Amino acid sequence: MNRAWLIGFAVITACSDDITPIDVAGPPASLTAGSGTSFSGGTGQLVTTPLTVVVTDADNNPAPAVPVSWHVARGTLLTQDTTDNDGRARAAWTLPATPGVDTVFAVVQGIGTVTFSATVSPISGDVVFRYLDAGSYHACGITTTEQLLCWGYGADGQLGINSTSPSLFPQLIPGSQRFRLVSGGQYHACGVTLAGVGYCWGNNHDGRLGGDGDGLEPTLVTTSATFQSIQAGRLHSCGVDLAQHIWCWGYDGDGETGVPGFAPGSVTTPGGVLGDPLARAVVTGGQHSCAVAINGAVLCWGYNATGQLGDGTAGASRANPFPVGITVRTDPAVIFPSPDPDFPLPPGPFLAAGYDHTCGITVGGTSVCWGLNQDGQVGDGTTTQRNAPATVAGNHAFAGITAGFRHTCALDTVGAAWCWGANTFGQLGDGTNTPSAAPVAVTGGLTFAYLKAGDLSTCGVTSTGTAYCWGDNEYGQLGTGTTTASSSPVKVAFQP
Repeated sequence: MNRAWLIGFAVITACSDDITPIDVAGPPASLTAGSGTSFSGGTGQLVTTPLTVVVTDADNNPAPAVPVSWHVARGTLLTQDTTDNDGRARAAWTLPATPGVDTVFAVVQGIGTVTFSATVSPISGDVVFRYLDAGSYHACGITTTEQLLCWGYGADGQLGINSTSPSLFPQLIPGSQRFRLVSGGQYHACGVTLAGVGYCWGNNHDGRLGGDGDGLEPTLVTTSATFQSIQAGRLHSCGVDLAQHIWCWGYDGDGETGVPGFAPGSVTTPGGVLGDPLARAVVTGGQHSCAVAINGAVLCWGYNATGQLGDGTAGASRANPFPVGITVRTDPAVIFPSPDPDFPLPPGPFLAAGYDHTCGITVGGTSVCWGLNQDGQVGDGTTTQRNAPATVAGNHAFAGITAGFRHTCALDTVGAAWCWGANTFGQLGDGTNTPSAAPVAVTGGLTFAYLKAGDLSTCGVTSTGTAYCWGDNEYGQLGTGTTTASSSPVKVAFQP
């Protein structure tokens, strides 16, 4: 059998009517994704699913040997640069060493582009939370390794990540500090390290950071005090030191810092409150502050246009702490234990200050609220303003309470969450957008250890360290990687 015969045979058989012709791919006509296009992972991690694209001709046949050009924004790629016999090309994607969003583009010249994206977690592995706080339009949480993460609105640096960009998912605050407490205001936030050192970050107008700095990263609060807690109000901040003295700083147009010797305006460095009342805890609202005295008595000061100081009047502001006339619980909080026994978490949360209202849980177990009530945030079943404490409807036994802009939430003794007040964005978490002047149950059957209400959203940490948020999500304050609002709890990104 010679070579000429073989060639002739091939020609003859190719023309035979008894042989089925083999499909040969035409020119490449389409480019599609052959795997998922949205991923998440930790910094420096390899995405477990290879990125895959498929090239086909006009008859949808695989097109082999087609050049594919791959491009990555921040991470690294190991690529297959031409399609195989199945019309597929693949790439292995290692995520970048810094958190954020990373993007990969697969391009076939003249055909199109497939885009892959990933949200990059600030720490490798799953995030487990110990503590959490919701600011106006952002939130921050502390992990079980005392790392601090923030997400949501960031135009004033309130995320502490050296950026003014928003983040749709948790971002790790740079630096070596390890935190045990964090509190979010409107345009700033504050935290306390394991050693009791106070830091604030964000907008420093009126001195609300308590120190110098551009506010894009944690700024040391200028004081010798060792803090057990700091609370960030809307435009001011207050803290309690280990000797139980109260310190306040920031905007003081209505006496909300309680610091003597200052004309209405601002207090740029921490000062002691008038009368130096010793306190177990302090809370900060829109333009007022309240404290839990050593014996559990509640004292309030600052703006009082809607009765938020609880003394039975409305209108005149005052800078001096004044007794409300109730005594709240002072036993340990229903939250995770402090990571450092020398610096326990503050007692409570049995007192909470919202924007224009205040709430507490009395020593007898009764939940009360006072102040503005136009959306039912006082929870007494009405929308009547209350200038003195009014009992929350439903006879619930609550173990913790938190107040937002126009809504309030609380935990009962088994960890179930209840909310009341405004609900335009689903911040009550009951699966609806209907306001309620009395407590309604948060959906999902979750058992929470801690809750915190923001302006239009609410967040909580479960007894197993998982963070959930619900409500408005315009700036990513729910931490899910999207801007989709939710009227029921949704899990914050990067958790088990």
